[in-house]
Amino acid sequence: MKCACVVRFTDAAGSEHSIKVEAESLFEAAARGLCRLDSRFWTDDDLLQQDFITVEVRQEPTIHTVKVAKVKEWVKSHALNPVIEEKKQELRRVLFGEGTAK
Repeated sequence: MKCACVVRFTDAAGSEHSIKVEAESLFEAAARGLCRLDSRFWTDDDLLQQDFITVEVRQEPTIHTVKVAKVKEWVKSHALNPVIEEKKQELRRVLFGEGTAK
């Protein structure tokens, strides 16, 4: 079941940026948020170089702070469950680009 989440980070200038996403897991929300927050329009920060981002699950008042390195590791790893693997393949495309890994 997808949950409404808010993914946020604070840039080098101290400004907080956030985006709403829907996801079925914590790491999926983090990956989708990283992809949607990565805009050179408002920050020069490379989000994939951040140490942490915050994921707030809106349906239950739960907030998680996640290491970006762990999100990248999870997205790059392969799942035995074909449904989860398909979702990870989609996240690899949106987060790292078509068929490439950063």
